[in-house]
Amino acid sequence: MKTFRIRHSEFCIALAVAAFATGASARPFRPEAAAKPHVLFVNVGGALPNADFADVAEYAASRVQVNIWTNAIDASMVRELIDDPSALTVRFGTNCCTAVFIEKNAKGYSFLNAQGSWSMVNLRGLDRGAPTAEVLRDRRAKMFLKGLAYACGSGSSLEPKCSLYYGSFTLDGMDKTGVQISPMSYFPMLETLRAIGGTEILSPLPEE
Repeated sequence: MKTFRIRHSEFCIALAVAAFATGASARPFRPEAAAKPHVLFVNVGGALPNADFADVAEYAASRVQVNIWTNAIDASMVRELIDDPSALTVRFGTNCCTAVFIEKNAKGYSFLNAQGSWSMVNLRGLDRGAPTAEVLRDRRAKMFLKGLAYACGSGSSLEPKCSLYYGSFTLDGMDKTGVQISPMSYFPMLETLRAIGGTEILSPLPEE
């Protein structure tokens, strides 16, 4: 089967990852982070150390042409944010168009989502089998991309190298995919984000 590779010059993003809020009473993000419509990756209850979270968010974001920012909240805040559709913008500002909550919960679901609003991704078990640092980073980035796509209503992909591949729900299957979203899933995802946040949610391509 023919495979693909998303070229950096076509799909890379000009990304700056905002600083984390340190608790429920902290400001959601620095003022410059709210300047444009964006997708927010949220570190729930210290699912990853903040530095690791920012690194993986930047890695995943380098695969998409979307404004992405990061934040951190206490796990106790999640319920209020997903139960009330207006809570995201109240908490994070009107430019937060959709949120991807990243948690590490031994008893939680692997994925939850409300299409067009938010998704929740559970990193539980990604470190099983003592993977190398590179493999673990790839696994995490793929889960971030899955969360972004699911928040936009994208489902499983038939493309074996896509992070959304239908056979990627085991660690062995995930490790065979790439840190990328196939065009058949990528462009509908962008159209959904454009419908939610307008063209400003799309980050400009870097100059050659």
